[in-house]
Amino acid sequence: MKNFVKNTVVACAALLPLNLVADAQNEMQIDEATYLGLGKVEVNFQYAGGCIDRTFELAFDNFCAESYPQQCNGYIKDVTEQIDPCVNTQTTEETIIFDVPEELKKVRTILNLDGIDVALFADIKDETTITNLEVNRFDRPNTPELTGFRVTGKVMLGGNRCLAEGVQAELNAEFKDNELVLTPYLIIDEYAAYRFCTKEFMPVYRNVTATVNANFTEIDVIRVNHYENWEQDFIFPIPEDRVDMDITIRNVNINPVTDVDKTYMVTGTVRLGNNPCQALGIEAKLVTEVVNGEALITPKLTAPNDYFTRTCTMEWAPVDTEVELKLDLRNQEVELVKVMNFEDLGNEFIQEM
Repeated sequence: MKNFVKNTVVACAALLPLNLVADAQNEMQIDEATYLGLGKVEVNFQYAGGCIDRTFELAFDNFCAESYPQQCNGYIKDVTEQIDPCVNTQTTEETIIFDVPEELKKVRTILNLDGIDVALFADIKDETTITNLEVNRFDRPNTPELTGFRVTGKVMLGGNRCLAEGVQAELNAEFKDNELVLTPYLIIDEYAAYRFCTKEFMPVYRNVTATVNANFTEIDVIRVNHYENWEQDFIFPIPEDRVDMDITIRNVNINPVTDVDKTYMVTGTVRLGNNPCQALGIEAKLVTEVVNGEALITPKLTAPNDYFTRTCTMEWAPVDTEVELKLDLRNQEVELVKVMNFEDLGNEFIQEM
């Protein structure tokens, strides 16, 4: 913090060498600095003198740190042509709104003013429309009272590359009246909003995703605002029946059934819960489908709704069960059998037929 001399006689300033008076005239102390948007910074500062009208500019060192946003050191520059005779006898406090230097408008910048960091950018957040929606539910093994929802969709950043430059997208979630409500937004750099672009229509799109954990029994629907147009919402009802969840499987065996051509018995072990409380009411099954010459077998748990609100201890007393599936491929052209989530989610147990 800079100190200012206040008890010097006014006449003495005129007797000082002009270069010393000029140095004193450039002494500043910045107390507050706030970015107002659209290239304006409000600065409250103190300076030596005040007997004449003074003119100031916001300036910065030419060297800026190579980071994102870039970081530069700034200062208040006195551009008054006259010498203030009171620079050694008083200080003046003033608040001025400065224009950001043009060079700093081209790149996102944090300007350090006497130890105060000022972000010289302000994003504009606007709601937008969304298309191509998908809602997927997944279990949370470590937090059985919650279930996960992953919502994805596509939004248009701009009508062409010029309009889309500097624009980001996000999907915000909030809980409201037993609904999980998601709203798509565009995050627009303030300078991008005023950029001159042509009317060429070559839209730029981006996928957005929101992953939310929710108490399964406390929401009735998932609502996504502005689906395909401003007035329409996408409604995904939460079913009240039992819930299927993917689970891992181990000890997998695939063996042919005696005397029956192209028929196999698939068996394995799955875990119903980490203790009897967690396993209560849980059922296990194997689900199969044939896709592109491959028989895909997925182990699943079926749980009652109270599974997600059930209060259980952390006792470690695993409850496992054996599952089996009779796989009849007599009318199918199948080359491979894949058992999904083998020992870990995403792994596969593969056997050629």
